[in-house]
Amino acid sequence: MEEFWQAIENFFKNFASGGGLAIVRTLAFALLGLVVLKIVRSLTRRAALRSKLDNAAATFVISLITVLLYVALVILIVSSLGVSTAGIIAAFSAVALAVALALKDSLGSLANGVIITFTRPFKRATRS
Repeated sequence: MEEFWQAIENFFKNFASGGGLAIVRTLAFALLGLVVLKIVRSLTRRAALRSKLDNAAATFVISLITVLLYVALVILIVSSLGVSTAGIIAAFSAVALAVALALKDSLGSLANGVIITFTRPFKRATRS
């Protein structure tokens, strides 16, 4: 019986010193992050749909916040594994810059569409 408890103790010592705690911490961050993301997304959806925003604008805001939260969660998870995130963020920035320069005219049109959606200068006429 003493050997059994000694084996269990050795297992947990090896687990803790061998990076097992980093894996457990990463899984905890992932699960907690997904729960927080779901809560924030539902709160954002409620607030956006309750406000005076157009449905298209509300959907755009919800999607934008969701994507940003997922990116932040992935960076947090990678960081909790012990990987340096400076290189990942630099690579992401370089890719974003390349895409922005390649699509600058299209992104300008997208920005104009967002402005039109949020300001609603052209209101739909109601028929009586």
